Amino acid sequence: MESQNTPGQLLQSPSPTATRTQLGRQCSQCHVWKEASEFTWRSDCARLTSRCARCRKANYKENPHRCRERSAANYRANRVAILEQNKQGRRRDPERQLWFGARARARSMNIEFNIELWEVCIPRFCPVFGRPLKIGDGKPHAWSPTLDRIDSSKGYVHDNVIVVSQKANTMKSDATPAEIRRLAKFYSDLEREAHSSQRKAG
Repeated sequence: MESQNTPGQLLQSPSPTATRTQLGRQCSQCHVWKEASEFTWRSDCARLTSRCARCRKANYKENPHRCRERSAANYRANRVAILEQNKQGRRRDPERQLWFGARARARSMNIEFNIELWEVCIPRFCPVFGRPLKIGDGKPHAWSPTLDRIDSSKGYVHDNVIVVSQKANTMKSDATPAEIRRLAKFYSDLEREAHSSQRKAG
């Protein structure tokens, strides 16, 4: 049965991780109906931006200084509302937030990024420590879910990402498994020596 939806109408996404999204809309600048992939999601992950990515990019290229000033002014004027939108977005669709964050980091670090949203799956428990993962309201905490690159020499690419806790991600940083084992052995030896000294002193 064909869909009866028309341009401009909100559509429900089939994605299990985003229940209040759109499949597409009409760009407010070029007035062309386009799919969601040609837009940017707002920070609350519930709506698409009013202008498509192509029009936004063209506007920025034409006058980058004015666009940056407008964005900064909008943030200053609506800071509380924007922060609340970000908080709602993290709660509503944390997988999408992790995906967006990884894409932004890949751009700033100039590394490869080709993962799809469906590849970001947040488990109930941290696979390293077995502790429940919890979505924070503000800054990430020890048990916040984070998207880690398994091999830090590669980008966010297929089969090189995994969701772990902030604690596990921070501990691993950009170390290799061999370096992590060496670090663990070093501190284990120090702890053993300290216990041995205490027993001798007693």
